[in-house]
Amino acid sequence: MRPLPSLLYGALSAAILSAALLAQPAQPPEVKELQAAQALADPAARLRELERILAAHPASTLKPMIESQIAGLRVTLAPTLEEILAIQQKALAAASGSGFVTGPGSAARQILDHPKLASFDKGKVLAAVQAYRDQGRKAAADPAVAAATEERTREYLPMMAGDLEVLLARAQTHAGEPAKALATLEAYAKADGVAGGAYHLARADAFEALKRPKDAYEALVGAALENHR
Repeated sequence: MRPLPSLLYGALSAAILSAALLAQPAQPPEVKELQAAQALADPAARLRELERILAAHPASTLKPMIESQIAGLRVTLAPTLEEILAIQQKALAAASGSGFVTGPGSAARQILDHPKLASFDKGKVLAAVQAYRDQGRKAAADPAVAAATEERTREYLPMMAGDLEVLLARAQTHAGEPAKALATLEAYAKADGVAGGAYHLARADAFEALKRPKDAYEALVGAALENHR
């Protein structure tokens, strides 16, 4: 068979591509609006636009994602720890399956990474993170949660619960208890056998608080190595 002329080959390729695109389901009309909203640098403006999109498209297939982003932005913009906790409780009440374990972890991380963390009472921050850690650990050991979790995710529940220990250690260092943080991390490494980048960074913070710069540097090197694997 003689090869097709290049112009004819190009025309056929374009026709096949066009047919493939036509066969694909049409994108929801709010996708472009959502992309534009996500590109907004100002969190308050992004929140307003996401709320507008959700109101304009209440039946959107993207509703869960939009609601999650709205909840996250409301936490970011909340001025007090009490308001953050109130917002988080509403989100956690809608959890299911592995969300009973990952939800408390995400909530604790939101507090520790909050732009106004320095203005929050350190004892209350530690208490909140400790409560979320306990909540996630309890859920991970609950047979009902395991049964409600997808099989491919179920085996990772203990690892998800273990990650809560790193968050607890961060809160302990923040509260002025770096020695307890190191003990928490040591117990975590022995029990769960996971020493990822977040673990090493938490150790670095604790060592720095204890004025042990050499150990802090070595922990940072460990974090860098883990993040480049």
